[in-house]
This record gives sequence, C-alpha cells and structure tokens, in this order.
Amino acid sequence: MNRFIVLVVGMLCLGFAGCQQGGFTETPNADIPDNPSGGSEFGNPRMISGSVQAATATEPGNLEPSGDTSGEPGVGSGGDGDGSFVLVQKMATCAADQVVLINSESQRIEGDIEADCTFEFEPATDQAYRMEFEQAGEIIATLFVNSSEEFPNATFFFSAGQPAMDLGVINFSDGVAEATNNPLLLNDRDGDGMSDGADTDDDNDGVLDNDEEDCDLDGFPDDVDNDSMCSAPGSFVQVLSVSPFNGQTNVGTLATIKVRVDCEIEPGLFDSSAVVAKRQPDNQLLPLMCNLLDGNTLIECTHIDPFTTNRTYKAELGTTIDCVGGAKVGMREWLFETGN
Repeated sequence: MNRFIVLVVGMLCLGFAGCQQGGFTETPNADIPDNPSGGSEFGNPRMISGSVQAATATEPGNLEPSGDTSGEPGVGSGGDGDGSFVLVQKMATCAADQVVLINSESQRIEGDIEADCTFEFEPATDQAYRMEFEQAGEIIATLFVNSSEEFPNATFFFSAGQPAMDLGVINFSDGVAEATNNPLLLNDRDGDGMSDGADTDDDNDGVLDNDEEDCDLDGFPDDVDNDSMCSAPGSFVQVLSVSPFNGQTNVGTLATIKVRVDCEIEPGLFDSSAVVAKRQPDNQLLPLMCNLLDGNTLIECTHIDPFTTNRTYKAELGTTIDCVGGAKVGMREWLFETGN
C-alpha cells in the first residue's frame, strides 16, 4: 500500500515539473537518504517564511536639457558645459535576491526572493540547516541565530510538528543576517515544551548545547551532521567548535576568531599567540591577541589590522594547549573566506 502511495505522488510530481514549491529548487551535492525539499514527507508539513530588508540602488536616468548653452565647464546642472545633465533615479530593491538553505551534507535548497522582498517555502523537517542570502550569485550574509552570544551559531534544527516558522524581517550587517524572530525560539527539537533557544540541552542527550562537538568544524554539531567523519583525537582533548567555521564565506574583515575546547585551559600556561591567521596563498601572518573566556574553555582572538577583503585565510591552533589536570588540546587548522 505504501509503495502505491509513493508511486502516485511520484506521478503527480512529474506532472507538475518536479513539485517545486514557492519557486524553490533542490540542488543535490551528495547522495543522501532524505529529500530536503518536501516537508510533508517527514511528518507534518511546515512552512518557513520571512522578508529581507529593502535597499535603495541608484542608476543613471535619461539625459535631459539643462538650459545651459554657454559651453563653459562648471555651468549648469551637468557641470560639463554640454547643455545637459544626468538624471539619477532611486530604485527600491531588496538587499538579497535569493535565499539558500544548506543541510549538513552540503545539499542546497535555493529560491528566489520575490519583488516585495518576501520568501516562503516548505523544506524537510527534523534536520539542521544553515541559511544564506545571495545577491547576483554572491553570498552576502549568513543567518546567525545567536550572533550576540559569546560563540556565534549559524545552524538551527527545523523540528516537525510545530507551527509555521515566520522569521519576520531579516537584516544584514557585515556579512551577518539576523532575523526579527529567532529560529531557536520557533523550534523544540526534543518536544519538551521548551524552545531550543531556552533549552540548554535541546536534544535531551545529556550533553549541554555549548559542549556539543563539531569534529569537522563545519558549523554543524556532530549529532545533526550526517557527513561528519572524524578520526579519534587519541590522547588529546578535542576542539569542540570554531568561529568562523570551516568553509565559512563572506566573513567580516574585523571578525573575531574563537575556539571552544573540551577542557578548562590552564591560564598560567596559556600563550596569547596560540592561534594564528595566515592569508592564502602567501601565508602572510595577521597578528592576533588571544584571551580566555567562559570558564577558560573559550579562546577569543582579536586583531587590530583587518583581514584582506575577498581572500582565503587559514586559522591554526598551532601548538598544544595545556588543560587543568595535565591533558592537552591537539593542534587544528581550518579555512574561511572574507567578503568585501
């Protein structure tokens, strides 16, 4: 009976150009067991909607006579003495023209943002996503769900059985997108009646959210990452997560580098230059000043000189870090790209 239902649905999809919803298309980058663009197949259908901030662009209008026939430079509206001026038009537009959902296996769901700057679609539930915004094919911002917190988080778990998720207006600043309505407050992964934003262990696995491991450093914690295959750290303490995450694009030129580790670092043995950033491919070193935060489990590194725009950087935890009790954090490295 189940196969008959699947067959009927498949035939209907063929009749409607692949059952695209809300103008969204699926771009597969890997073979995965779940189709990320059909929420109704994974429990109750659930909608995501929102709107991006409006922007104003200028473009030249038609050349109009200025009444100046003197031929003298600087006379008349045009200032060029040719008897004409350029009419500048202000055009209302949207800050982004496409929104993209990316799951842990790098499969993308792409969709156009409408002329009124709104978007609406229905992705699969019960998996984690990262949301990015593009303009003319270039990533301009990544949605962060707690960018004001000590450690930025760009992923959210889209749980089933919840009301439609209206993100409200999404604003952009220096490569960061923030929604009026935080996705963490609109999802309840473990179904305990407490939103993920208020629940310190939102999957009820006994590990606090801040202590969840992201062994490949891609921004998706291992327990929601179907593509996370990491070797055991051996005798070393693990790096739990980093910011910017491995592969992050459009990073701000003054972005802070952060490393969360699975131990309390011994402050008396901590080297403030333990983390370095190297521009690629010339390996030019950007000086960093690192400090310990959050009970000495978080390394935060700032810099006076900005990152070079539109370049790849390699961040390195280039030396072992001493933990209280004698354990050591192993060396790690990862890449990210800056924006304009």
